[in-house]
Amino acid sequence: MNQRAENMLFTTQRGYTRPTEGTEYMRIKRNIGYWTKEKLQALSPEELEEWRIANRIGPLPDRYGQIVPWFNPDAIDWLIDYLPKNKGLKVLDFGCGGTTIFTSNYTDNMISIDHPTTEWFDDTTSEGVCACECYCVSPARCGRIRTDKIKLWMSVVNPEYNLDIRLRTGESYYSCDEFEDNYFDLIYIDGEYRKQTFINSLSKLKSGGWIFIDNVPDQIKFDQEMINAAEGWEGFKSTKEGPGTWWFQKP
Repeated sequence: MNQRAENMLFTTQRGYTRPTEGTEYMRIKRNIGYWTKEKLQALSPEELEEWRIANRIGPLPDRYGQIVPWFNPDAIDWLIDYLPKNKGLKVLDFGCGGTTIFTSNYTDNMISIDHPTTEWFDDTTSEGVCACECYCVSPARCGRIRTDKIKLWMSVVNPEYNLDIRLRTGESYYSCDEFEDNYFDLIYIDGEYRKQTFINSLSKLKSGGWIFIDNVPDQIKFDQEMINAAEGWEGFKSTKEGPGTWWFQKP
């Protein structure tokens, strides 16, 4: 391991890797204003992986051999089995990140919705370095910087993939009015307004389609209104090794 890699110390909890804060190395790696596609292409595979980890673009791939969603391990295992057998699905992805990169390996029909998170986006230095040090949720969460990093990463590792990332705020994020009913085969909910997004997106899912909602119950309480909305749906719940991921199939 080179010196730059040695400057990064990691602790792993439920597959989530948190880099050591405050190092100059970290600030360079996280400076989206500095990095370009050409600069990333010039990195060695080891250095490119360091950049990905520093920017928390998906969890460590050690366990799975690929970038996976920030989901519970049971849900990840289910998707790793399901998606290769069902390529080309129409996917709606709320909350860009590991789901976006992982699912792009199996379909060209994915729309990703993210939130500009204005207060965090404004709290950045002129160099584009995250100033709020928000490791708890990921430095890439900081508004457009988050989606810019994902686009930059994909432009190097999967340059032919046409990412469709749409920034939405408030009701336009969770209303789902722009989408047809019974259109999507798979929906991920791992972003903002999770309750409203879950309820409003159910009608957009095809019969037999699946919807995933993450971080139950630590970030979203699955209340009676949500239970009623998905009444009669087959569901799975897992809290193995951390926050829960629940997923349901539309009858």
